[in-house]
Amino acid sequence: PKDMVSGDFYWCAFRNNKKYVVVGDCTGHGVSGGLLSIMGHFYLEEIILEFPEYGSDRILEELKKRTTSSLTNENADSLFDEGMHLSLCIYNETTKELSFSGSYQSLFVVRKGELIELKGDRISIGDDYAAKSGGFKVMKMAMIPNDEVYFSTDGYIDQLNVEGQNTFGRKRFRQLLLDVHGQSIEEKRNN
Repeated sequence: PKDMVSGDFYWCAFRNNKKYVVVGDCTGHGVSGGLLSIMGHFYLEEIILEFPEYGSDRILEELKKRTTSSLTNENADSLFDEGMHLSLCIYNETTKELSFSGSYQSLFVVRKGELIELKGDRISIGDDYAAKSGGFKVMKMAMIPNDEVYFSTDGYIDQLNVEGQNTFGRKRFRQLLLDVHGQSIEEKRNN
């Protein structure tokens, strides 16, 4: 059963004309990854209820603080070396603005056949180094009709081929996003 528990998760919420979307990848496998996924889901819900004015950067800072606190003891020793890498996107339906902050993950936007990558910070959430690292940056962009937004963990890029020797890779992943741009969800599912 421990191999059936996943460390990847997604979380969505809608509050005050804002759509929140998170795609996360917990660095632990099995039970530890699953527990971190539950913790991330719970804390995200709690944070946006407590701090509806927070932007994506401050939400990740608060998530980092709470997760690190939960994973350390009173001597500030880490209970285990696992953490989360995630992408957080807030879309304001009134202003049509997208805000993004990331922890070791990027957000991809395809606009008029061009791929735009918003790169996350090299800051983990919850592990030993998280408490010592700096703050997250926020990137904003005005969205226009027909923009397509893609989230991904490293799982797709690191997927091994049939022979188990080569990964799918970042270059092919980026090309795949361009190739499926404008297709229906059903068509994308079949690619």
